[in-house]
Amino acid sequence: MGKRLTRNEFLASEAILFVAQTLTLFVVAVLMSKLLADEKAVVDFLNSKINKDTMTEFWSTLGAIALVVGALSIAKAGANSSTSSFLHRIADEITLEVPRIIYASGASITSAVLAGGVFIANHPSVKAPQPAWWFAMAAFFSLFFGGLGIALSYYLKRQTHVRKN
Repeated sequence: MGKRLTRNEFLASEAILFVAQTLTLFVVAVLMSKLLADEKAVVDFLNSKINKDTMTEFWSTLGAIALVVGALSIAKAGANSSTSSFLHRIADEITLEVPRIIYASGASITSAVLAGGVFIANHPSVKAPQPAWWFAMAAFFSLFFGGLGIALSYYLKRQTHVRKN
C-alpha cells in the first residue's frame, strides 16, 4: 500500500474515479450514436442502461457479494490458520470492491441520462422532457450513486488508506 491520503485527498480521488467512469461511458454513448445524432441509437443506449431490471440487478449484485463474503467467513471459521488468513484476505478484497460496483452502476445510469439530455438539448423538436429535467436526473443519480460509493469506500478504507490528522 502506498502513502496514506488526507481525508479530502481520499474523497477527491474517489469522486474523480466516479466522474471518470461516467465520462467514459458517456463517450461510449456518443460514439455509439453517431455523436448523439442518431435518435434510435440514443434510445437504444438509454434502454440498455435504464430498464425495469436495472435496480433489481444492482441490489441482486450487492446481495450476491454479501452471500459470497458470508460463505468465505463461514469457511474461514473451520479452516486452519493459514487458510483462514487467506480466506479473510479474499473476503476483505471482495468487500473493498463494492464501492466500485456502485460506481459502475451509477456511472452507467448517469451517462445514459446525460446522453439523453444532450440529445434533447440538440434536438428540441423531439417529444421528451426538457433538457433541464435530464440534467437534474443525471445530477441526482450522480449524487446518489457517487455519494453512496464514496461514503462506503471511506468507511471501508479509512483505517488503511486515510491519514489520521
